[in-house]
Amino acid sequence: ELAGVLLAKIQNSLDFDRNKVEDGSDVIIPIGDVYNAMINNDVLDMTHFTDPDAGEAEKEVASAFSIRKEEVKNTLTKVLNDSKAAAYKNQPKEVQAYLTYLVSDVLTNGTGVLMSKSIDTKDATYKAWKDEESINVYTYLNYAISKNWIDTSLLKDYIKSNEQYSDSGEVYQGIINYILDYINTDNNFDKLIYRYMIKSGTITGRQICMMLYEQNILDKKDNQYDSLKAGSIGAYDFIRSKIQSLEITPGQLGLEPCTGSLVATDPNTGEVLACVSYPGYDNNRLANTMDSDYYSKLLTNQSRPFYNNATQEKTAPGSTYKPLSAITGLTEGVIDVNTYLPCAGVYKKVTPNPKCWIYPSAHGNLNVSQGIQHSCNDFFYEVGYRLGLNSTGDSKLDNDTSDGKSTQNYYSSERGIAKLQKYAEEFGLGDTSGMEIPESDPQISDDNSVLSAIGQGTNNYTTSQLARYITAVANKGTVYNLSLLDKVTNPKGKTVKDYTPEVKNKVTDVSSTTWQAVHEGMRAVVTSEHKDIFTKLNASGVQLSGKTGTAQQSQTHPDHGLFVGFAPSDSPQIAFAIRIANGYSSTFAAEVGNNVMEYYYKVTPENELITGEASNIGIGSNGGD
Repeated sequence: ELAGVLLAKIQNSLDFDRNKVEDGSDVIIPIGDVYNAMINNDVLDMTHFTDPDAGEAEKEVASAFSIRKEEVKNTLTKVLNDSKAAAYKNQPKEVQAYLTYLVSDVLTNGTGVLMSKSIDTKDATYKAWKDEESINVYTYLNYAISKNWIDTSLLKDYIKSNEQYSDSGEVYQGIINYILDYINTDNNFDKLIYRYMIKSGTITGRQICMMLYEQNILDKKDNQYDSLKAGSIGAYDFIRSKIQSLEITPGQLGLEPCTGSLVATDPNTGEVLACVSYPGYDNNRLANTMDSDYYSKLLTNQSRPFYNNATQEKTAPGSTYKPLSAITGLTEGVIDVNTYLPCAGVYKKVTPNPKCWIYPSAHGNLNVSQGIQHSCNDFFYEVGYRLGLNSTGDSKLDNDTSDGKSTQNYYSSERGIAKLQKYAEEFGLGDTSGMEIPESDPQISDDNSVLSAIGQGTNNYTTSQLARYITAVANKGTVYNLSLLDKVTNPKGKTVKDYTPEVKNKVTDVSSTTWQAVHEGMRAVVTSEHKDIFTKLNASGVQLSGKTGTAQQSQTHPDHGLFVGFAPSDSPQIAFAIRIANGYSSTFAAEVGNNVMEYYYKVTPENELITGEASNIGIGSNGGD
């Protein structure tokens, strides 16, 4: 699925400025980023480019790089020594990247020459460098020297003066000498140069692809080597074909998206059926005699294979939170199952006006089950708003206008947040899931009841925590401390310790009509709203209930895609949560959920689901959140 998403987003362009997009869904992946990933993510060993047995393309690249690095060093030397150099914002983008790297990554975060604890972040000159970008690097670093932000003890080998105290000019020249010496052997700086050489076409896609063969990452015996060498297939089509066949994997590329996670449980016992984090790694190569090169690559891999995405990565839950908001609104009495709330596409009772995902269209009037089915933001904005009203505000709802003129004086976000927090705690979102491995602490939203009701605000959970919450939704209120372990036995097979998940608490204040309304809405997500995804599963008779979710990270990164669910709908045997970080759309997470259920219930043979090829991803019939 990840490979399918990548292929859908890769375009034949060497560069792309994601800062110019207005929404994360508009971010594309330029093929230049794919080529660059081969070096940046250590798929290719750039130290081998200069080895005696280096291949033809490796030698070409090494020669071009050697020339370019000297040019870059000369340019930086001039800029660093020029008191009248252009301000940072007026430098070419490539020079800006090098200067940022030198000041932030090397001097500040890497070596501590520029002492971050000493820097006054409110200082006008600091702001002129960091925020306004209106001064040059010469001015900034010399100012840092005058303010004693520099640890001169680290520069003693680079300052020529033998005096105990050096003047500022000598210290600054010491910084320049230190930088130039540092980048001589700095692989990360080299990677930055390679990045811009690829962007400019100085290093070609064909050279990158040929080096994959020269370093035996791809097998020369495959039927594309000769075509690539002869030029009868272009680098763009070639690299896409290798992603399609999974010979180059999302984990190797480390581009967005490159990770995914799933946690599945038995909702009747709290036992974890599966806890999956992609990408993984080969344990055998780290046992007994460790493969140190392999270990080093794992440590630096941009896709972080040692990081358990199921239990450690946190994001907003997005619309997977809406069943909980529905339960809160129904149980607190701010809506009932017969309440119809309007969706106009834009919600005007708070400012700035948040929008429904369907904007500029609108859903019209919906009840709570339909609100879940269509994942209507406006419906749940109103639920979050009503949770924040006092009794006087409640009494004025019948006379309220779309901009809340009758009720706005009686609304308190803190009041609404307190109610949402209460139910989030009851459903187990206030602490870790209980699994016996390291897990990040969850964060229940403490800001903005209107946005929190759609799973935004400051809500932040792991996949395992969402799995525990949806397990409780599936079984109608029993919250377990989940357990990965079954038992410990001695060498003879005798049980030494048995692990049985404990019941954390039971949610007893939710009515049967509330459960019915929420479950009906989640069932309709599968049978109606996203029926194109679940066609075969629905036809099989397996009843799945689910909820999609899209969580925004920023305008310059793709949204996270989530899907939670349980089956069979009327008597659940399995519940699960799935997340594709920076996966663009919840549709893709739902497609994974469909495949998992088709596998679990043997609707489709395994060899038809796991084909060794990138998925042909869909967009669903209705889009949605």
